[in-house]
Amino acid sequence: MKSWSDLYCSTTHYGSCSDHRRASIAVYDKKAQLSRWYRGCGFNPETEWFDSLEDAKSAGEVWANGK
Repeated sequence: MKSWSDLYCSTTHYGSCSDHRRASIAVYDKKAQLSRWYRGCGFNPETEWFDSLEDAKSAGEVWANGK
């Protein structure tokens, strides 16, 4: 079962490298940047900015648990 890691150095991760889809969030001042990782994306995940950590987490969970 995927879960968010503890926030460390303003970053949290959902899932692990062995998952086909996983997400990371980096918190900057008052914004949160969601990175959508998937197998084959290399070091260039899709990213999106959110106004809150909670909104970014919600979007990351939906994406990482999708098909």
